Amino acid sequence: MPVSYMEIDLRAFRHNLRVIRSHLKNVPALAVIKANAYGHGAVECLRAALEEGCVGAAVARVEEGCVVRASGFDCPVYVLGLPLPEEMSVGVNEELILPVDDTTNLEALETAASTLKKMVEVMLPIDTGMNRIGTHAKDLPAFLEKLKKYPHLHIHGLFTHLA
Repeated sequence: MPVSYMEIDLRAFRHNLRVIRSHLKNVPALAVIKANAYGHGAVECLRAALEEGCVGAAVARVEEGCVVRASGFDCPVYVLGLPLPEEMSVGVNEELILPVDDTTNLEALETAASTLKKMVEVMLPIDTGMNRIGTHAKDLPAFLEKLKKYPHLHIHGLFTHLA
């Protein structure tokens, strides 16, 4: 018999979301459901979060975004981890919002978007000290200039992961 287990009470989850949303009246919120909502069930948690006012989902990998799409969700889906070149066509085709930084193979992403005749929404992760993902602030102007060469990449916004 296991000595520990994990259970989510969706009523409590919904209550907590309503309390949080009551303090953030006009601020859009995403449901971070990476790693299957940390083992709690991404599909169930996302459904509840959207019903309680969240505007989209955030996942760790392209593969997780595909699960969201395959489950019938058409909300914005933000991928938090950099896509591998072999994942780019899938991410573009599924209309996931992908992060790009100065280590991303932008040519591969542009080719995927161009081939699929789609514009891809991209987020710019800014490295604020974690040193895991993102462009350092001092390198951002040059990176923004580089992005202008890729007509199928549209900057959607930026994010950071605080250390």
